[in-house]
Amino acid sequence: MKKLVLIAILFISGITFGQSNLFSKFDDNPDITKVVVTEHMFKLMKEISSESSEGKEYADLISGIKALKVYTTDDPVISKDMKLEVDKFLANTKLKELMRIDEKDVQVKFYFAEGKDSDHVKELFMFVTNSNPKSDKETVILSLEGDIDLKSVAKLTNQMNISGGEHLKNLNKK
Repeated sequence: MKKLVLIAILFISGITFGQSNLFSKFDDNPDITKVVVTEHMFKLMKEISSESSEGKEYADLISGIKALKVYTTDDPVISKDMKLEVDKFLANTKLKELMRIDEKDVQVKFYFAEGKDSDHVKELFMFVTNSNPKSDKETVILSLEGDIDLKSVAKLTNQMNISGGEHLKNLNKK
C-alpha cells in the first residue's frame, strides 16, 4: 500500500512540475527570447499602478495573475524542438483546448485549466507555430497562471507588448 501511495505522489509531482521542466529546457538557449514575470512582480506592478485611475484599471487586470512565461524564437530548428516539447507537455496535462486559429503561415492554439467560473481560468497556455518553415514568423510559447479573467487577458498582453499577444484578442470571441 505504501508503494502505491509513493508511486501516486511521484506521478502527481511529475504532472505538477511538468510545465516548469518544459520551460527549463529552453532557459539557457541564447536563441530563445524569454520573458518571465513572477507573482512578486505582479504584486509590485499592482501596487505601483493603483495610484492613478488608469493605473487602477491596469491593477485590476493583473490582480489574479501569479506567473507569466513567454518563450519565443524564429530559429526553425528550435521551433521544431519547441513543438515536440509542447506536444509532449500537452499529452501529459489536463489542459483542454480552448480555441485554434489557422492563418496563412501561423497556427495558434489556446489551452486552459478551468477556473472558478466560465469567465476565469487557472491557466492559459498558448502556442504559436509556423506552418511554413521558410516564414519569418516567431514560434511562441506563453503560459499565464493564476485566477485569470479571460476578458482581460488580451488587454493585458497588449499593454505589456508581449510577442504573440495579438492572438489573444480572439479569446473574447470564444
